[in-house]
Amino acid sequence: SADQVERIARDVAREIGGPVQVIPSVASVSEKQWNRAVVLEAPGESIRQASLASRRALNRHGIAVDLSLGVYAPHLSFLYGLHPDVALFASAVEAAGLRL
Repeated sequence: SADQVERIARDVAREIGGPVQVIPSVASVSEKQWNRAVVLEAPGESIRQASLASRRALNRHGIAVDLSLGVYAPHLSFLYGLHPDVALFASAVEAAGLRL
């Protein structure tokens, strides 16, 4: 329900504790996966800790999420799914702030 989603969101926000600054890295393309994507990795200890905190909060609400930091690297995804190479690489270039 909407109330439950709101409670979970508040708990996640409380667990994280405040804004987290992220400086995204270079866009990359996951060419070898069936669910291909263009991603901007979000490196840094603060974002990893925020990700871990949010997963702990989700687990408290019965949403099973792996807590190991090696399983999930915080990132922003673009064009997640089955896309041709040309679309993936065009999206990577655009994500990097360039235009074709």
